[in-house]
Amino acid sequence: MKRPLESIDGQQLRLDAGVVTLRVNSDAGKVDLNGSGKDLLAAAYRASGLTTMRPEVFASRVIDWREPGETPQPGSPDTAANPPPGQRARNAPFRALDDIAFLPGMARDDIARLRPFLTVFNPTGRLSAFFAPEPLMAAIPGIGKTTSREIVVLRRKKAAETDQAIANLVLVAASQIDTKPPRTYRVVVELMLERNRPEVGVTAVLSAGAHSTSPFQVLAWDQDALGK
Repeated sequence: MKRPLESIDGQQLRLDAGVVTLRVNSDAGKVDLNGSGKDLLAAAYRASGLTTMRPEVFASRVIDWREPGETPQPGSPDTAANPPPGQRARNAPFRALDDIAFLPGMARDDIARLRPFLTVFNPTGRLSAFFAPEPLMAAIPGIGKTTSREIVVLRRKKAAETDQAIANLVLVAASQIDTKPPRTYRVVVELMLERNRPEVGVTAVLSAGAHSTSPFQVLAWDQDALGK
């Protein structure tokens, strides 16, 4: 994406029948269920405020679910002699965020709490310092609340020295946090008709620059009728 994201996010096209609004964000600010390591997965659980299990146990169960082979992670139910049917690891990548419903110890309400912090569309597995929510940054070992607040303040300034200042703040977690431009974007198009409320919403997840033969790839597409 050659234009700054903030110059595109929120743009509107006014038509005779209503208004089309374009919203753009990036899943690079979320922890990837398939690509991120144990520390980031635990940080996502910690940031959600859930206490049903220890964050490290959640991370172990995610990794055990996605990794091939028969060796379970510590904290996985597969360490038991006879794990319950339906709670055995799939040993394959998560296909969607909602797949975490199959992890032992997860409730439907837990998924809603984790949704702002998890994705399957951040293939690098690293967390973008420019898009990650403040609670998630604060939950990463070595960052904490004070530094995460400084990062958020710097992001809003958008000054020439902002990028380097943020890079300096996240050096302690440089192996987990990225300060490069993201490669995936979540684009939401909303159509608002004369009743002054959203009627149709289209969400697309795009990957930029993944292949030299095309400027982008569509990773996911969803269309909903809104306002019902």
